[in-house]
Amino acid sequence: MKIFINATPSPFMSASFRSRSGFLRAVLFFLLSSFFMLVSLYIVTHVDIVDSDFFSFWLAGKMALQGHSPYDEQVWLAGHQMAAADWISDPAFLYPLPLAICMAPLSLLDLPIAYAIWVWVSQWILFFIALRLLALFEGQARYFAFPVFTGLLLFRPLFPLLRNGQLASLVLLCIWVSAELFIRRRPFWAGWILAFAALKPNLGVPVLGLFALYLLFSRRFRGLLGIGAGLLTILLVGWLLQPDWMRAYFDVLTYKQVNTYGYAPSIWGLFFLLTGMNVKGSIWLSVLFCLLIVSAFVFLVYTRRIGGYYEALSVDISLAVFMTPYLWTYDQILLLIPVVTIMALIHKRGAPFLVSAMFFLLVDVVFLAILWSSLQIEMENLGALIPLLLFGVLFSLLNRRELSPATVP
Repeated sequence: MKIFINATPSPFMSASFRSRSGFLRAVLFFLLSSFFMLVSLYIVTHVDIVDSDFFSFWLAGKMALQGHSPYDEQVWLAGHQMAAADWISDPAFLYPLPLAICMAPLSLLDLPIAYAIWVWVSQWILFFIALRLLALFEGQARYFAFPVFTGLLLFRPLFPLLRNGQLASLVLLCIWVSAELFIRRRPFWAGWILAFAALKPNLGVPVLGLFALYLLFSRRFRGLLGIGAGLLTILLVGWLLQPDWMRAYFDVLTYKQVNTYGYAPSIWGLFFLLTGMNVKGSIWLSVLFCLLIVSAFVFLVYTRRIGGYYEALSVDISLAVFMTPYLWTYDQILLLIPVVTIMALIHKRGAPFLVSAMFFLLVDVVFLAILWSSLQIEMENLGALIPLLLFGVLFSLLNRRELSPATVP
């Protein structure tokens, strides 16, 4: 007697599988949310939050809600005094006025609660972006999940970013969303979203400037229009609230740059250290070196060796983090995209799995070595070597490939 087996899957089995998959995702979301909240609560209870970076964002949002200018030095000082802050890093708000508006919803909450929520959100942003970047490995994504998340967990910029309640994760989110929109052929909106990285100007402005060069040389003008429209949106929102905000903002920005020059882990700080703290000499050397590496970037773009938006943004981010006049270690969290992109490029070159999988951990080890050296000299300037090394690896990988098609998918 023949027994016939129907190969068509039962709709009940399919529904059961979907239900089980949805349940597992819900459990995973709950566990991660709980873990991230525990981390947030630990940070909030072990940090003097009124002397943190996040306090400035929270205070600026509160001032905006109350109709005060965050660039009013007297009101800014009074806000710190009312919170019993011992540390006032700047005479006024160090960021564009629209950022204060963005932070206004959190400013409606008590400071500890707002701080915990922001750290929780930052962790989700980083986790989600790292998860989505696994798509760069195409069919091998599941094999690279552990190396990528382990590397991120040990990534030196991660802890200071969360501990200080900083905004670099928000800039990273703008960059990632922009890349995905470019890939989906929405160049105008991709550029518009990318422009909001300028809300943290020390990172956003160099990223925008370099990526604008990429769009210009590759003749992707709708992306440029989007960036222009995004920047105009930022300016107009600020102007509607305080017409002279740009002048007030540049005053505090100039103060900050003059008082912190030479101590950032960027090209300016690196040459400041190497020249024995010679300001003029370090400026000249930094400018010349910037011109050199920007020329290398233009070479990659002009000869079409950059084959995709993630590659373009990876080179862009590496150079922006290296060249910006002002940043701290937590800002280097943006290097997550270049590091994972390099892992994917090495993998696609046919290298053994361990070579590509261990790259993130190698970067972590180099970071720790630089940390040890920084502790000896009591300066963070040597951290500039990380983005420089990443750019060197990217240039080497991209320069050896055949010319890419003129159209990026």
